[in-house]
Amino acid sequence: MKKLKHIELTHQEWLDALRCPTPVRNKKKYRRKKKHKNKNYNFGYNELLKYITIHLKDDSKIKKILDKKYLDLNDMKILNNKCSGIVNLELSGNAKIKDNKICFNISKKNTFLDLKTKIPNAIADISRDIVWHLHPWNISLDYKKNVPNFFSYEDLRIAVNFPTKKFIIFNMRCNNPVIPCVYLVKAKKGIKKNIAKSVIADIYDDIYEKLISGNYDIDFENIKTRLDSVGVYFNYLYRYEEKSFIKFLK
Repeated sequence: MKKLKHIELTHQEWLDALRCPTPVRNKKKYRRKKKHKNKNYNFGYNELLKYITIHLKDDSKIKKILDKKYLDLNDMKILNNKCSGIVNLELSGNAKIKDNKICFNISKKNTFLDLKTKIPNAIADISRDIVWHLHPWNISLDYKKNVPNFFSYEDLRIAVNFPTKKFIIFNMRCNNPVIPCVYLVKAKKGIKKNIAKSVIADIYDDIYEKLISGNYDIDFENIKTRLDSVGVYFNYLYRYEEKSFIKFLK
């Protein structure tokens, strides 16, 4: 039987000896083929509208509004108060001011229902100056206990990320307790984003805890002051007043 030779290796030679070729289908190179290539898990805009208007006895009025090229403030009010049934209708789009009136259009391509998560999605189109978003109910809250809706953390954070844009958040109307139905948000140029986001998160957590515990005494003027101190201009409306919209957006 032959004796094994004793060889001394340097550290680099030892590392080189341990090297081995990567597999042919490594994570960087190999791309898995999609199963069910033509299967679509999302409802498109038209299918979504049929689904979310099932609860209405007469949905013709809603469908006429949604078919319009441009919507006025009264149309938005109807949508905000009526489109909350089996699935909440989340819509997004852009707006413009023309002849001292505000006109809204719906980004139909950006609206769909994800059947995997069962969550309606509305991706904001940031290409225009004024962006609006409608969510009839804040799904992050306990809506089964009739907790009222308010702005979400993401609704305010987006204004910080895009300080040159103006954002309108339509909220589901709530009579008891009385909660604002519209929030208007914009941020100043050169805003310190991390500080502003931290303040927004604290405000959101405070409101969330109050509403969950049944305490509806929310000081919106204090919220306005706190946000203004970090460069976020925030306004809230209890009515669909066109003058107030235009004053803030101009």
